[in-house]
Amino acid sequence: MQAQTRMYRSSAFRYDFDVILIDCIFDPAVDALCEETGIPIFGPTQITLPLIFLVAPNFPIITRIERQSTLLARVVRKYKHSDTLVSTCALWISYGEAMEENIVNEAMIRQFKLVVEEDHAGAVMMGSTAMALADEVAAAVLVCRCSFQACLPLE
Repeated sequence: MQAQTRMYRSSAFRYDFDVILIDCIFDPAVDALCEETGIPIFGPTQITLPLIFLVAPNFPIITRIERQSTLLARVVRKYKHSDTLVSTCALWISYGEAMEENIVNEAMIRQFKLVVEEDHAGAVMMGSTAMALADEVAAAVLVCRCSFQACLPLE
């Protein structure tokens, strides 16, 4: 099944699908598309936030750069979950460095240890639908004798 992209210009447009899923962590246009189309529109953060509380009472967000943390915290506030957001952390790596597995893993280990030890995080929301949790990262965090759940937005 191929993804369909359409521009919505008129409320008279006939929709031949039941729901739209947006694959961007910042949930852009969710509200506007829902209002325009009248069908359910979902974004990964919108879906992820209520699920975090199945495993932990609070959570931090880990993103690639600080600007993403700021923007994502705004989305969390929009969905009224900011009272349980304990921190936002950036990996502080460039887009090019994000393509290097060893650089990403080192940065992830550093930030996961920080949020588990300092924020007592039981769950971590990743700041991108493209961020994956490598086995090496999970093992390093567990060595601290801390347990956590990585709450990955829908991929």
